[in-house]
Order: sequence, then C-alpha cells, then structure tokens
Amino acid sequence: MLRELNRTGRINVPDEAATAEATTFVPVRWRGYLEHAREQGRSTMHRHYWELAVLYGVQSALRSGDVWVPGSRRYTNPATLLIPGDTWVAQRDDFCTVTGTSSDPTEQLPKLEADLHAAMADLERVLAEPGREGLARLDDDGELIVSPLPVEQLPPEVEARAAATSARLPRVHLPSLLIEVDRDTGFTNEFTPPGEPNPATPSSPATSTRC
Repeated sequence: MLRELNRTGRINVPDEAATAEATTFVPVRWRGYLEHAREQGRSTMHRHYWELAVLYGVQSALRSGDVWVPGSRRYTNPATLLIPGDTWVAQRDDFCTVTGTSSDPTEQLPKLEADLHAAMADLERVLAEPGREGLARLDDDGELIVSPLPVEQLPPEVEARAAATSARLPRVHLPSLLIEVDRDTGFTNEFTPPGEPNPATPSSPATSTRC
C-alpha cells in the first residue's frame, strides 16, 4: 500500500489501510497521533504518521524474523537456519537420546506446553512485583520490556589466552585486504562517481566515489 501511494503520488491513506484491524502494527504510544490527525481531517499529517509506523513495523518485523529479505545474510528466512529435513531424519534419534526428548510429537508437545505455562507463571510473578526494575517489566503502555543481560565476566586465564592468541595472528594491512577482495569480487565496478548514474571507468576516474 505504501509503495502504491508513493507511485501514484496520493496523500490520503485509504480507509481499508487505516482501520484498527489493518494498523495493529502501530505501537500503542503512537496510535493517538494517527487517530487525532484523522479526526481533524489532516490528511498529510496522518499520512506521515502512518508511513512512519509502517516503516517502523517493517524494521521490527525484520529484527524479529517475521519478515525476511531473500539473499540477505542478516535478515534471512529463519527456516534456512534449521537443519535440512533429510539431514534431520538421520540425526533425530541421536538428538533425542542426547537431549532426553521424545521423537513422538504427541508425547513431546504436552511436555513443551507444560514448560511454557510454568515459565509464563514465573514471568507473571516477576511482573506483579511493584516497582521492579529487573530484567523484565511492563512499561506505561503495558508492553513488555526486557533489559539486556549483564556482560559476562570472563576468568583472567581466558582473557590471557585470548590476548596470547591475538598476538600470534598476522597484522593485516587494510588497503591490501581491500585490493585482494576487489580482485576476487570486483565490487569497485559497482561504484559510481558523485552525481553520475553510470559506474566509474578507467577513462573517467573519480576523485571520490559512492556505492
């Protein structure tokens, strides 16, 4: 819908894209802005708020894995990170033996459901504590906030071994590394001089380039 609005130059967000069911991706703290702008008939302002919410929703979905980009390494389809089906068939029995789980879903799923309910009960007890500022809490909008885990403190001997390992690694000259990568991939062929649509060529070098 956003692409279509940009393509046609329309300002008004269609009614079917502004209903409560169609805007569930809008954060609770932002909904008042959209509703207020729409009630006042300020189409341009409502469009800006709606577009910002759409982009924020896409960003959140990319980070959570609900949306993915074909060919991307960072935002890849989570299914590609799973063990392939034919490989899993050969490894399933060994995995179940090591983890103490059942390969029969009718037995394993009830166990997982019981574990989930137990974990949710523990979380409810944590959230019920007034004024708690621990790892999990609810904000003013009722949304769950999970704080980052504290940094793990490594034992001194581990840090010493890491430093010794790093000292044994060769020092790499960055320009030489870029030249080697360019020789293998040719990525500089995709650079274009500023203000020009075509890639730079040896006959028309640029003093600075952008990708």
